[in-house]
Amino acid sequence: MLKKLFIKKVPFIGWVKFKEPNNEPYGDLGVYLVNPTSKTYEEVEMFYGMFEGDLDGLLESSKVVKNLGTLKPYSSIKIDAMTWYDLDFVFWYLLDFFPRLKDKPESYSFEIMKAYDWKEEKIEPLPVLNTKGIKIVLSERKGLPISEEVKNAYLESRYTPTRVNE
Repeated sequence: MLKKLFIKKVPFIGWVKFKEPNNEPYGDLGVYLVNPTSKTYEEVEMFYGMFEGDLDGLLESSKVVKNLGTLKPYSSIKIDAMTWYDLDFVFWYLLDFFPRLKDKPESYSFEIMKAYDWKEEKIEPLPVLNTKGIKIVLSERKGLPISEEVKNAYLESRYTPTRVNE
């Protein structure tokens, strides 16, 4: 007997090159939250930032909490844009999806790694966006909802230089 494989459709991230990068404010690449399902999320919250480390130490951006509003079925929301030189950084994102406002959120995370992560062989057609790009699968996140997570987070940017013995 053949078993059917059921693949659960869940939101994903579509990372795309803008067709006309010079006409798009803030960058050449767009980051979209895509809902390929018939499910509505009453609210989506996002907590994100970026960092870069090298021999000189750690450079970390400020962190931002943003309410993305409602994510409707078969729709997308542009959540970020970046230039190629931004890809010296690692971008990290936490997302909380609320099917209903009073419900416990479905919590996910994802990262966009440094420039080496943009590879032409990863490009594929992206449903809902009706364009090609890189599909980033969301990782289920355990722990606190964003509203609690940020209470103990250091939200300012910082630079931590590496100390060299003289």
